[in-house]
Amino acid sequence: MRHAHSWLILIVWLAQTGVTATGFAADDHTFPYEAVVEANDVSVRSGPGPKYYSTGKLKRGDRVTVIRHDLGGWYVIKPPAGSFSWIPDQNVKRSTVDPDRGTVVNTTNKPVSVRVGSATGNDIGVEQRKLSPGDEVEILGERLLPGEKGPPQKWLQITPPLREYRWITGQSVVALSQMAKAVSVASLEHPEPRRLITPEVKSNAVIHVSGEYDEPRPVPKPAAKTPAKSKSTKRGAGDAWLLDGLTPEQLAAERAALDELECRYLAIKEQPSEKWNFGTLPDEYLGLRDDVRHPAIQRRIELRLRDIASDERFRDTNADFVRITSTAAQREAQLAAMQERLEQAARAANPVFDGAGIVQLTTDSTPQAPRYVLLGLDGKVLAHLHPEPGIDIAPWVGLEAGVRGQRSHHAELLTDVIQVRVLTAVKLRR
Repeated sequence: MRHAHSWLILIVWLAQTGVTATGFAADDHTFPYEAVVEANDVSVRSGPGPKYYSTGKLKRGDRVTVIRHDLGGWYVIKPPAGSFSWIPDQNVKRSTVDPDRGTVVNTTNKPVSVRVGSATGNDIGVEQRKLSPGDEVEILGERLLPGEKGPPQKWLQITPPLREYRWITGQSVVALSQMAKAVSVASLEHPEPRRLITPEVKSNAVIHVSGEYDEPRPVPKPAAKTPAKSKSTKRGAGDAWLLDGLTPEQLAAERAALDELECRYLAIKEQPSEKWNFGTLPDEYLGLRDDVRHPAIQRRIELRLRDIASDERFRDTNADFVRITSTAAQREAQLAAMQERLEQAARAANPVFDGAGIVQLTTDSTPQAPRYVLLGLDGKVLAHLHPEPGIDIAPWVGLEAGVRGQRSHHAELLTDVIQVRVLTAVKLRR
């Protein structure tokens, strides 16, 4: 009972200080922040809701970094340890120096889709990010995964890219700072309850139970011929109410008046917090507290008044919380759009070519060989050039050029062939 009472005090304090049911103080809007998982087998998901597939599990005591709060009680977190993503193997060129690193490539020069990986299955349906040709990735492994419309394809398991996130339910974590604060303040404001029975208490003492602990007090022995009380006035083992000089009828009336207010309070609490309107209820509780004589009822009223004050604070701060998280989500979307524009500008300023060198006429007498080749500064043939319709390569002979187009290997020529789509003047590094 003592431990249960201590936990009740802690929960009440959390409510009064604005800590929501999800473990986050509504008046603390500094993101990101560290939080601790408060349950076992907490599902980490690829999106904000149970319809998104699980990407892994967290256990009690694990720490996460919360980026923002989404509507519906879902928290955006950085991918926890063990998280990974998938990218098609054909779109990554492995480094010859470090096989665990690679560069994104794409013959169409378009961004490549990255899929959120799952440690609990083969789901790859969620796409959050795209990587541009030239972006680097860290390779963790590889696997054949079912194709969307065709046979299985080879995918590379990579470290989640920047701004790829995961989601968990807010009720499963508590902010690290709030956890420390709650334990510290609760221990200061609510010291260990007094002992129920002390060695000095005589055997005829009765404990007065009212939701708080009081020192036991002796009860006078009844007169020898006191009439037996009716069943309704006898105190059973679980009865928390003592008459304290009241008649049974007076005590019943005080309890009925309290019950009426309690029913109205609970009806209000059943509504969403944004609709909580206690109106005159606090004043009615105050009036009843002044009218009743039973100390346990008075204390019950005082606790309920504290609850109402806490509820009103929670209602107001939760409204602020919803407004701020909505603003944070909009800001995140704006930042993502701005980042995408910057990346596009960077790609335009530093274009990625499918080949770069000096354009020359070929000396290859093979009939099927294209007329033009791309040479390196050392004279080595880098690729044969075959123009797409409408592309004239002749004016570029002898000039340094960057070439864009589909590049493939030609088995008979033993070199690559680029279907030239665009030619751009470049300055080769010497």
